Amino acid sequence: ILDDCRNKGVSIDLTLLDLSEVQLELSRSTLAPYSGKNRVLRINGDARDTAYSSIPLNSLDAIIIKMGLHEVGLEDQKKILETCYSHLNPKGKLYIWGAIGSTDEVTDFFRKVVRKKDILAGFNQMAENRYFPTQSEMVSNLINSGFEPRQIHVGDFIIDLQYLADLRYGTRVGEFNRYVKSIITPSLK
Repeated sequence: ILDDCRNKGVSIDLTLLDLSEVQLELSRSTLAPYSGKNRVLRINGDARDTAYSSIPLNSLDAIIIKMGLHEVGLEDQKKILETCYSHLNPKGKLYIWGAIGSTDEVTDFFRKVVRKKDILAGFNQMAENRYFPTQSEMVSNLINSGFEPRQIHVGDFIIDLQYLADLRYGTRVGEFNRYVKSIITPSLK
């Protein structure tokens, strides 16, 4: 999007919201090549909070959630979608880039693999809080939040086991690999 705007000479206003000051700070270097005419507002806050004091209701043209919705449980995902709906203008669009399997079986497999990786890596909060919704759960949450889902693009997960295992944890890699092999069903192979 940013490349497209830059190539067309269009300036945009970006509002970045994240609980992590680290992520907001990383955005400075990532967005530096686009700093020209574009304005960036960084807000350290929680997307579950419907009272973003600095973002007026019905004011945003688009909201993009990139690999973030699954970081919270299903009920909190509903809150985030409701908050998104209230902040979009009537013609606004919501784009969600997330890990949603093409079938419930694929999503369940992915949930198990990521949860095991988080446990082995000692990321206990992630193991407890993350929830990867199925397509039907996502569509239901969108509709219940006021959206009319128009397009869902689904591709297969490409799971890089080396990334998921985080090789810094040495002997746990074997345990992780054995676990993944034990839950792969014939239809997932």
